[in-house]
Amino acid sequence: MFMFGHGGYGGQMGLADTTYRVGLAYATSHLDPTSRAGADADRRWPSMYNTLYKCIHQIENIKVPRKTFYLYEDYKKALEGSKL
Repeated sequence: MFMFGHGGYGGQMGLADTTYRVGLAYATSHLDPTSRAGADADRRWPSMYNTLYKCIHQIENIKVPRKTFYLYEDYKKALEGSKL
């Protein structure tokens, strides 16, 4: 299960999950021009998607660990070490 998305200027974010068929968008009236996706990604929106999955997993009675990767390179390293 993977969620994918893209960050926008000033900390905006759009995400989608094809497994659960849900999407999440974060739009703010406060644009932070120093915010960008990556290792120093904007920390305002992660609690929203963590809460989204907490609700989904509670409804579905699923207990799985979750890991957020801010860099694609970190994701690739994790895949190399797993048995997916």
